[in-house]
Amino acid sequence: GRRWATLPAAIHLSDAEACSIESCTVAYVSGSGIELADGCRDCLVQDNHVFDVSANGVMVGGPNIDNRVPSGNFVSNNHVHACGREYYGAIGIWVGFAKNTGISHNLVHDLPYTGVSVGWEWGLYPNTRIKNNIVEFNHIYDVLNQLCDGGCIYTLGYQPGTVIRDNHLHRANRSSLAQGAPNN
Repeated sequence: GRRWATLPAAIHLSDAEACSIESCTVAYVSGSGIELADGCRDCLVQDNHVFDVSANGVMVGGPNIDNRVPSGNFVSNNHVHACGREYYGAIGIWVGFAKNTGISHNLVHDLPYTGVSVGWEWGLYPNTRIKNNIVEFNHIYDVLNQLCDGGCIYTLGYQPGTVIRDNHLHRANRSSLAQGAPNN
């Protein structure tokens, strides 16, 4: 599967199983905040405060390969805000190639672009490893302060079994600085 360019995260896990990142503060970093990358399984990112970071707040994603795609991870009860301070395309909580990922009970706000994004690649790809992700009970607001063509929650690509429910979404802005497609 295709890869993407990312900035290093202050906390980065690869090939981690049943690990947790809990009750941490990640702030004032020049890259991203927390990343669960290639091969992470059954890990937990919970009760963290991530803010004033240059790029993405929390990331979960790996390659579109069966034994390498992150699976069974949870991002829960985090406060993620003021991300994308230097890289406006940054997202509060980003899930790329991942399956069985839970994003729940997070407070996400004050972002130049999207609050929570799930998926990668446009079109219908029956071989996708993006599936069975759940985005629920999050409070997401004050997004799209610099860019457009995003939203409080943004999904991309074919992802069977993914569920979005019971989120509180508001203040998806239309920045006067943005040009192009309107908010999704």
